[in-house]
Amino acid sequence: MPKITLQLLLVSLCLFTAFSYPLYGTERDTTLNYFEGSWEEALDRSSETGKPMMLSILANWCYWCKAMKETTFKDPEVLDILNNEFVLFRANAEEKKGEKISAKFRATSLPVLIFIDSEGNLIDKNTGYIRDNLGFTKTLSSYLEFPEPLRAKIDVRNLDPGFPEFYLSSFDSDEDWSEEEFTVKAFQFLDQLDRSEWMDEVAWSVMFRFGIVMAEMGAYFLENYHQFKENYGEAETFAHLNNLYNYYMFIHAQRDEEEEALQLINLLSEFEPERKEELSLRYKVSFYMQSRDWNKVLDQLENHLSRSDEPQLNSINSVCLNIHDATSDREILNRAAAVMGKLTEIEPAYQHLDTHASLLFRAGQTQKGIEVAEKAIEVGEKAGIDVTDTRYLLEIYGDH
Repeated sequence: MPKITLQLLLVSLCLFTAFSYPLYGTERDTTLNYFEGSWEEALDRSSETGKPMMLSILANWCYWCKAMKETTFKDPEVLDILNNEFVLFRANAEEKKGEKISAKFRATSLPVLIFIDSEGNLIDKNTGYIRDNLGFTKTLSSYLEFPEPLRAKIDVRNLDPGFPEFYLSSFDSDEDWSEEEFTVKAFQFLDQLDRSEWMDEVAWSVMFRFGIVMAEMGAYFLENYHQFKENYGEAETFAHLNNLYNYYMFIHAQRDEEEEALQLINLLSEFEPERKEELSLRYKVSFYMQSRDWNKVLDQLENHLSRSDEPQLNSINSVCLNIHDATSDREILNRAAAVMGKLTEIEPAYQHLDTHASLLFRAGQTQKGIEVAEKAIEVGEKAGIDVTDTRYLLEIYGDH
């Protein structure tokens, strides 16, 4: 009898242990397990374990950082591969150490994910919200299979390879700096370097941070576009190309040179042939916005939404918000509101709903604006977002 009791007790203990162990899907397993040590210690851990690192650069004010935490980083497959195969480190861009890391990796827009192999070589950089979880998982898997690092030889442990003081100050959250003044300083700093130095880490950081695209530096960037891409990755070079083309779209718009602008847009296939449709939309919209031709802007957005399988939702939101601020023409505002209505059907995020409500109010569709604003507040509060501005908007128009 005692023998049977002991057997039963052992079985009971095994069952208890099995069911009391945290199962997949509990709170413990639905969060990223960030390394809690220093930056240097995290790099050491990566080297010791042979695991690549994912550096997340975030900020408390960043909506898309919070959105990605609640969506992308709650996906079971994403969580599984990140927690088991990567060393994870996060930096708050509002804290002093985070500011240095932001400057090192040129985190000019958040969220930013930096991927580094176990030997300390940069693999890739992603800026912005990640929607495609399956694609992201596949990308992460590719980083585990002998990824080819970027060609630029950058010491990731050295957070200050000789950056000029004005550059570092531009990442200081407590610093009150003038973009115009610092852009002049950036141009002067680059101008005193030899052309051969413009490909170096410090020069590229200054060029990228302040969007130096004019004159000889802009021409040098275009001439060496593919080399910059190999050195510093697709994300940064493409962003800089975007700045360059927006600059020249502005110049052509000021001169009323639509034909010249469209010719320049057609040349982009030499740099990014696989992004022809996306780029064509982006720079046509940029040119027509600079020209204040709102109907042609909306023509482009409507055509894009109806034809694209993966519409550029955040970009469309930004354009419609600019239209909201730029005109009081109700016909234009109603067209923009209709575009945002279609967009929120695809992705009913707080930022999109808030823009939609604002446009509806300005277009005179008060009742519908109230309904959308209330929905925006509901979605925003659920995501932990400050919805004060939307409440204020609702108070103003709700009294009408």
